[in-house]
Parts: sequence; C-alpha cells; structure tokens
Amino acid sequence: MKLRILLPPTMSGCVQRNAIPAKVEIEQKDGSRLPPEKSNPANFADLPDSERTALFALSQWCGGAVTSFLQLDLKQLGELLKLLYEVPCFFLANKPEKQIQWEDGNLIGVSEFIEIPESERPRPVREIREEQIEESTRVKAPPPEYNGPSIEVEGSTEYLRIILPSSEHPSYSDVLRILRDWNFLRDRSHRHWWWLRDESKVLDFLASHQEDFEFDFDATFTENFRRQTSFIQKAELHTSAFENGDSSEVEVRIQAGEVPGDELEHALATGKNHVRHGKKVYLLTRELKDKASRLQKRISGNPDAPLLAQTSHPIEKFQAPAMEEFLMGADPRFQPPSKWKKRSAALRDLTALPKP
Repeated sequence: MKLRILLPPTMSGCVQRNAIPAKVEIEQKDGSRLPPEKSNPANFADLPDSERTALFALSQWCGGAVTSFLQLDLKQLGELLKLLYEVPCFFLANKPEKQIQWEDGNLIGVSEFIEIPESERPRPVREIREEQIEESTRVKAPPPEYNGPSIEVEGSTEYLRIILPSSEHPSYSDVLRILRDWNFLRDRSHRHWWWLRDESKVLDFLASHQEDFEFDFDATFTENFRRQTSFIQKAELHTSAFENGDSSEVEVRIQAGEVPGDELEHALATGKNHVRHGKKVYLLTRELKDKASRLQKRISGNPDAPLLAQTSHPIEKFQAPAMEEFLMGADPRFQPPSKWKKRSAALRDLTALPKP
C-alpha cells in the first residue's frame, strides 16, 4: 500500500492563484487504486511513516477526513513536500502513470514555485524571576559548539511529532528526559522521531513545555503546527484590590475567556493543564500556575494554601506598600485603589507624614 498524489502538469497558473488542485489515491497491494473515502482507515497503518504523516496532515486540511480532490495553497504544498521528502509518490494528473522525479531534494517542476522564504518570526520575551537571575550570574562552562539541525516540532491538537536530530545537540539530554517523562513513542523507522498521539496529553504537554522548547531549546515549530494550533490561547492572571472603609481586600483570579469558574477550579483540582470552552482551548501554563500559587500563598499568609481559580483575602493597611510592589510584579496591569496609592506613597516617604 502506498500514497499517490496527482498534481497539475503546469504549476504557473496555479501559483498565481495560490490554488493547486490535487488528487489523492491509495494504491493497494494488488495494484488497484482507491480514493481515500473508500479505503479502510485501519489499513493506513500499513503506509510508511512519512506517507502516514502526510495523510494525517491532509486530513487536517480537509476538516478531519481526507477527500479524493482537494485544493492546496502554496504553504500547504510546501509542507507536504517537506513531509514527503524524496518519496516517489507524486504523479502528473494528465499522465497518472508518470511519476514526478526528485532531483537534489527538489520535486522537478514543482519545488521551484513554492520555495517561499519564511518571514522572520519575532522572538518573544520570557519573564525571568529573581531566582533565575541569581542562577544566571554563576559562572558556567560554555556549551559545546553545535552546527547541526534544530529540534523540530510538528503536529496539531491531536498529535505531536518531535524530531530530536542528534545526540550532539546541547539540549539533547534534557529534551530526551522530557519526552520519556511524557511517554512519547519512538518511531521504529525514523529513530529521531518521537510521537505523542493523545489529544489531552498533547494539550497538557504544550501547557507545560511549549515555552521550554521555544525559549530554552530554540526548537523550530512548523507552519502546519502554528496553523493547526492558532486557536489555542493561554489563561491569564488578573489581580485587583479595593477598600471598604478601614479594610482592604486583594483578589487573585485565573481567567480563561468565558470559561466558568467552576470548570477552572475542576481543572486545577484534577491537575489538568488545559480547559475547553466551545471551539477554544485555553492552556493553564506552568508559569501561570506557579505565579498564581505564589501570590495566593503570600496574600493569605498560608504557605500551604491550595491553588484556586479565584480567591480574595483581607490585608492590613501597613502591608499596602510591600503588597503593591508584589502584585505589580506578578500582574503589570494591577491598579491599586486611590487611597492605597496615597498611603503607600506616605509610608515610603516618612518625611511626608504630619508631625505628631
């Protein structure tokens, strides 16, 4: 069994429209060819790994099930060529027996039209805690020079494929430990490929380690992964304070769009790192939960306080200056009450207080 993809004989007109019609066939062991709709999906397991991965990507682009005829854009076709690198599965639509040849890693008559340079993705900035700054000041031996390929992350909300290219990669040991901790399966044919195929585990893994791969391991995330996970958002931390007469109260809450508070509480209590609401998915990242937990313990004065989606605690007036700095460090959007601001300013500058 093998995958066959039929492309138009001339690409120039398709490129101008950014629309490439394609036909997908599954060639059986006896040589007969069936459309994917009439093929038994269980038999797709007999396909080589690269073709099975490509078929899965096609199903994602088709809305969950591969159809015989589909229209690809340039980026999708480029991703397909990357997944099926030098695999002899492309044919001409007007001559279905004529295979399109690969030459020096390029699909003749096709690759030259889709080699679009990717725009530079701005590098996000990661917040650094005080303890991390202290650790970074310690003298460390320089890492060994590495000039090989980067770690690659491909997939969607349904699966992840992480390519760990070489044991010489400076992050090899750390990444390998993470993959084993999360029960990734090593590909039998491509020993550098690691798979995770459970949807819930994929989302929890992204919540726990996507930032590690992005910032610490400098991994490359494919365009297909970015597209398939574009609807995923991160839950946010919100803090507020208000005064009522002589008392002050501080509230800390985790907000994930319109997700009800009881659903967030359930996710936190059961150790889940994501919540679904309608068509949206919100990640409860490790950084968010650590920050919220530190805040709640500090405000409540209880080092064993459990992590809650929403909590509020009264504070003494003399605590306002230190608490204000702590809250603003955790949530830059925090706005203290006007009276709190005046009192904090006075306590910071004792000379401004009236003499007794």
